[in-house]
Amino acid sequence: MWDWIRSVWDFIFGLESGAWAAIAAWVAVAVGAVTIVVTGRYAKEQIGQAREQLRDAERDRLEQAEKDARDLAEREHARLEQSRQAEQARNQQAEDAQKLRELQARPNVVMFQEPMEGDWQFLEIVVKNFGRTPAFDVRIRLDSLPEVSPDYEGAATSRVSIPETIPILAPGQEWRALWDHAPNHIDAEGIENRHEGTITYTDVGRSQHYETPVLLDFNLLLGTTRVERKTIHDVAKTLDAQLKKTNELAKKVQITLESYSVDEHRGIWVYPADADDERRHRAQQAQERAERSERNRERLDRMMHRGTGEQ
Repeated sequence: MWDWIRSVWDFIFGLESGAWAAIAAWVAVAVGAVTIVVTGRYAKEQIGQAREQLRDAERDRLEQAEKDARDLAEREHARLEQSRQAEQARNQQAEDAQKLRELQARPNVVMFQEPMEGDWQFLEIVVKNFGRTPAFDVRIRLDSLPEVSPDYEGAATSRVSIPETIPILAPGQEWRALWDHAPNHIDAEGIENRHEGTITYTDVGRSQHYETPVLLDFNLLLGTTRVERKTIHDVAKTLDAQLKKTNELAKKVQITLESYSVDEHRGIWVYPADADDERRHRAQQAQERAERSERNRERLDRMMHRGTGEQ
């Protein structure tokens, strides 16, 4: 071992300067080669990493581009959907407005029953045009005509006279008829309370035909209560009654006044003037009568004296 080390030592230090220069050159070449190899590997690794980074960057760019494209497509789809919904809403509004205009412009005839305004226990049948245009050729079809309770015990029921056709009903115009009095109608035996049918009519141009179902039911008043409310009709009735009573009292007063007289010997004696003036007038008349009576007595006495002297 030591011999080998000594031999290597002697070989190394026994070399000449040219050999050392050659060795140094080869060492330099070896170092350079090693450096080149290391540098190449490092550069290759750097290039690989750069390529990987470029691939990652390109992939990220493509993913971001795809995401941006999807977002743009979604936003465009949402915008188009909003536009479609807005257009659909506008069309629906226009359609509803058109239907509303048509509904407002058409006649609307309805047949129904309602309590009489003056007395709610009397039920009336009404055919009324609630539309804004006239209704023509109004035809009423009922399964049976409404019945009216008998006027007295033992009498037969009658039926409400309802026209089959009404030529025209202007806007707000109505046909109205009395049906029956609720207590009498409910107590009547074998009387029909429910009537169904239809009412048909046309518009101004006779181009559109309309039909409305009809249901008349007298039992709607069953079990109902209502607060009595005074109307102008009640006020008019009260005023008429008061006026009639006042006229009767005035007539009695007139008859009584006609029986009065200024003649104290006929009828009722009243003072037509002020009481004090009437008293003075009466006193003056009494005094004048007394004076006339005194003069008449004196005249009669003189006449009697003259007659006695002549005998």
